[in-house]
Amino acid sequence: MKKYFAITALAASLSLGACSESTTDVNSSQPQLRLTSEMSTAHVSGTTLKSGGDIGFSEGATVDSLRITAVRTLISRIKLHRDKEDSTGDRDFKSQPVILTARADTSYVVTTQAIPAGTYDKVKFEFHKLSSSEANNVANDTNFRYFTQPDRATFVIEGILYKNGTPENFTYRSDATANLNLNIQPALTISEGTTATVALRYDPLMIFKTGQQILDPRDSKNESHIDNMIKNAIKALKK
Repeated sequence: MKKYFAITALAASLSLGACSESTTDVNSSQPQLRLTSEMSTAHVSGTTLKSGGDIGFSEGATVDSLRITAVRTLISRIKLHRDKEDSTGDRDFKSQPVILTARADTSYVVTTQAIPAGTYDKVKFEFHKLSSSEANNVANDTNFRYFTQPDRATFVIEGILYKNGTPENFTYRSDATANLNLNIQPALTISEGTTATVALRYDPLMIFKTGQQILDPRDSKNESHIDNMIKNAIKALKK
C-alpha cells in the first residue's frame, strides 16, 4: 500500500534545545551539523462535515478532525550540497539509514556530525525502504521495529481521528520512496567551532487538510491525493 506524509524541512543556524533520539560523539573544535525533527502542529481541524463525508476530487471519506501523536521517518541517506561559489564539493552527511521521530511540542536530536566548514545551499534526503540485508542487520534494534516488518515502511504516522464525536486510533503506514532536493533559503554557512541545526518539520495540515475538509487516513481512496501532495508540502528555511 503506497502512502505519503508531507513534511516541511527547516535549516537553522544555531543549536536547538531538544530531546535526544540518538547522537554521535563529536569534537567540539570542528564545525558540527545537528539533525533534529519536529512537528509544526499536532491538530488538524475544520468545519463539521455532512454525514458520510465523501469528497468529490478523491471519492474518499473525511473526518471531523485529527490529532497526530507521532511521526516516524526512515531516511536512507542525507547529502549536503555546496553553494555554487564554494568549489570544495558536496558532502555526505549521513550515508546509513537513520530514523527521525517527531511528536507535538518536542524536538528530537537525531544525530550530530562533523562537517567541513563552508556554505551549503541545498540538502538532499533519500527516502528508501531497508534492503533485506539492512533489515537483518537491525532486526534486534527496537528503533527500527516499524521499518523491518514485511511491508518495510518509510513513513509511519500515528494519531487519533474524530468522526461524529467518536475517537479512533489510527496508524498510517507508507512504503513511499523519494529523493528530495531542498533549497536552504538563505544558504547555510558554518565555520570552525560552531554548530548548525537542520530540523525536519512535519506539517500535518499540508497533507490531511484540503480547504475545510480533512481526509480520512484509513481510506485508500484518498491515497492519490496524499501521494501528489508530498513534494508540494516541503520547504527548506534557515532560521
